[in-house]
Amino acid sequence: MPATAHTSPDRGRPEPWVCPFCPLLCDDLSPGPDSAAMPFDAQACARATQGWAAATGPASATPRLHGRDIDRSDALAHTAERLRAAALPLIGGLYGDLADSRAALRLAQASGGVLDHAASDGLLNLVSVLQTDGLMTVSLGEARNRADLWIFLGTDAFAALPRLADLVLTATPRQHDAAAPRVLLVAPPGATPPPGVTAEAVGVADAELPDLLGWTRLLASGRPCPGTAPAAATQLHRALEAARFPVFVTGPQRAAPAHADLLLQALAALIRERNDRGRAALLPLGAGPGVMTAHQACAWHSGFSLRTALVQGIPEHDAHRYASATLVGAGEADLLVWINPLQPTPPPAVDLPVLAFGHPATEFAHPPELFFPLAVPGVHRAGQLHRVDGMALLPLRARVDSGLPSTTEVFTELLSRLESPAC
Repeated sequence: MPATAHTSPDRGRPEPWVCPFCPLLCDDLSPGPDSAAMPFDAQACARATQGWAAATGPASATPRLHGRDIDRSDALAHTAERLRAAALPLIGGLYGDLADSRAALRLAQASGGVLDHAASDGLLNLVSVLQTDGLMTVSLGEARNRADLWIFLGTDAFAALPRLADLVLTATPRQHDAAAPRVLLVAPPGATPPPGVTAEAVGVADAELPDLLGWTRLLASGRPCPGTAPAAATQLHRALEAARFPVFVTGPQRAAPAHADLLLQALAALIRERNDRGRAALLPLGAGPGVMTAHQACAWHSGFSLRTALVQGIPEHDAHRYASATLVGAGEADLLVWINPLQPTPPPAVDLPVLAFGHPATEFAHPPELFFPLAVPGVHRAGQLHRVDGMALLPLRARVDSGLPSTTEVFTELLSRLESPAC
């Protein structure tokens, strides 16, 4: 169906639109020439343009079972049968908005399943450090307005969040400092910042980051060094000493570092020590689409983060035992319910039945047993998403009527089938 422009009644212009296609949730993309079809200029952000094209292009609108079209009622009857027979269903994917996460929680509770986001590793490492040692973090807004030194540690943040530099590093005016912040790019030699960002390179291989932090903490302590400190550690130490408010940025990493939790523990310790005599904080940007939203929803409703089992309706959290890879690898999970209406990411190839509820443009290298297309939040229907720093819950507006159902609609009907006696 053709799109309908949503306009503000008092100004007669398009209402602000929050882009759901990356965790920054930008709400300032400039209007395009035909805002009824695309609420932003196609040149504003490549990721937004790609996400919009996928959500509004040719796509499936009919559920498929074993590759054949099937009606909605039969698809949900098959899903209910599979869930009744499953000993431990894994409710995974979770690339969605708040309503999607809540629907997943209700399904996990009704089916005695485990809830985990497909990209929760980085978040759960942060939660672990927060629980054991404490963690001092900062919001995007405070970092933008107050930080005078940004230290990017082995991260691909600029690639994952295309407008990060425009919104945070080079945006003006800044509330508390007229000067642009200093930027250190701690990365393997040859790494370059995005256009418009002036950064100093600190050449360090990803595997050497723990040693770099250890040396930097030692230099800051003033204790004698056992030998000569590496040049990179000296460079980082001097930059920290000259800064009033340094912000360390982690995630998403170029490569998953070995013992990522230990690396975060060392960084958390460095930040705590800095706060004894000044101000410093961590800005973790590793939470991908829907991760922070799924975490917040799970914590609010169960008291725990992701990787929580709801067997017999009682939440049990174990970040290691209930990780998706662990459950699948050990053969504990016997059914994967993949929920992903936000982006066309297919489920992983696993040796167990897969029921996929997701983005209508999803393409599968390994077709699931069942695929049920859903409305895309922020395009086909309204919704809410948590920003990557977890500090704001932003509204999503519907722009195009696709006729597809939402996760909430589908799972409400599915739950009623689960509660009814099996035929």
